[in-house]
Amino acid sequence: MVRRNTLLTHYLFPSMNQFFHNMKYFFSPENVSFQAEDAFKNRQQIADELSIDIQRMVFPHQVHSANVCCIGEESAGCGVMDDDTSVHESDGLLTDVKGLCLVIQTADCIPVLLSDEVAGVVGAIHAGWRGTVAGVVRRAIEIMIKRYHCKPENIHAITGPGIGPCCFETSEDIANQIGREFVRNYSNEGRPMVNLPLANVSQMLAMGLKHANIVVSGICTCCDPIWPSYRRDKTNRRLASAIML
Repeated sequence: MVRRNTLLTHYLFPSMNQFFHNMKYFFSPENVSFQAEDAFKNRQQIADELSIDIQRMVFPHQVHSANVCCIGEESAGCGVMDDDTSVHESDGLLTDVKGLCLVIQTADCIPVLLSDEVAGVVGAIHAGWRGTVAGVVRRAIEIMIKRYHCKPENIHAITGPGIGPCCFETSEDIANQIGREFVRNYSNEGRPMVNLPLANVSQMLAMGLKHANIVVSGICTCCDPIWPSYRRDKTNRRLASAIML
């Protein structure tokens, strides 16, 4: 069940409270793209709501890849004021530094938040269909295990608002790349309808995460007009998904 916090204008999933109780996370439909006039105001509002300095936020320059960066204190403020200072060509951020807020921007792609409270590590991943095919979520978990010594059974994950199988109509070629097992239906034109969140959950399970430690939001950005959707509106708006220790 998703719950909107009306005071903080962001969305939380109560079922994750048992996992993320020592950290802050959110999914916000407020536009944070620098292609919009209100982007910085919305970024500042998010920082205020989290009671952090905006310069504690970190944004990557997303390129639909499997590139995942481990960041430290030196990355604080990257991408906050302009895209030129974003973490270079990365679709995933991981950190064990308290107080750094990792932020992913999406408008139909699947945002994935990862947490290991035992090891003290969090991650924010941008998984569009290209990143999913490249294995960006799998790569992030590999790094959590190898670099931060996380155990798969201690890693918890949530997939945030993104395009659902109800709306992700694509080509046979793209469906084949993602995996035929994730085709859930066919459109009236006979094109595959693919479950992109499930494709990412499959990568998590293959890496040893437990079913019980994974939550799928079930929110389709294309269906629900409160969320930015490129497919629906060809919009420059981007929602923010973030997590911090």
